[in-house]
Amino acid sequence: MLTISNICHLTAINNRKFAAQSPWKDLTLLHSEVTEMSDTLREQDKGVLPRVDDHCPNFNNEVIEGADIIIRTLGYLLKRGYTEQNIAGAITAKLQFNYSRQDHVKEATAADLIESLGGVGGL
Repeated sequence: MLTISNICHLTAINNRKFAAQSPWKDLTLLHSEVTEMSDTLREQDKGVLPRVDDHCPNFNNEVIEGADIIIRTLGYLLKRGYTEQNIAGAITAKLQFNYSRQDHVKEATAADLIESLGGVGGL
């Protein structure tokens, strides 16, 4: 079964340029995606509506940059040898830990939702 993480990993390993990169280069590229998403948010704070993405016109830049962050993060972790189960387990554990933290109380609804769905799946 193809999952989002499978697709991200296959894309990463089929892209020779990505496969040959150092972990530091991968993290730099991930950081650049976060910066691009921050720029989109900064524009929104100035009253500018999110722009339609140039490459994916059915979506605005904010959600596309968010997707890029997820794609790069999953590609990075899979390239570093973590399995889907490792990643899903880490996400579940982190959500459960965050749920118990007082400074994360507003995020509890996401953890409740994931727990009600039987954990994180379909990565």
